[in-house]
Amino acid sequence: MNRDSGRSCNAVIASKSDASITVTTEHDGDVTVGVTAETVIRKGGDEVTLADLEVGDEVEVKAESDAGGALVALAIHVES
Repeated sequence: MNRDSGRSCNAVIASKSDASITVTTEHDGDVTVGVTAETVIRKGGDEVTLADLEVGDEVEVKAESDAGGALVALAIHVES
């Protein structure tokens, strides 16, 4: 996933923690993306929380770099 502001990619969730997900992308391999209270997460048309995401879910992630250069998710959409 390109670290420029406002980028998106399709990926598969490889792992997750209380504050981030690591996704496997076709071009960049494993990428860790922070998840905040402002991150909008949708699954099947419903808004859900990070706890509802599962390893293996196919997702579209829109993220931007924070001031320190870390990727932070703006939106995560679970593909059906």
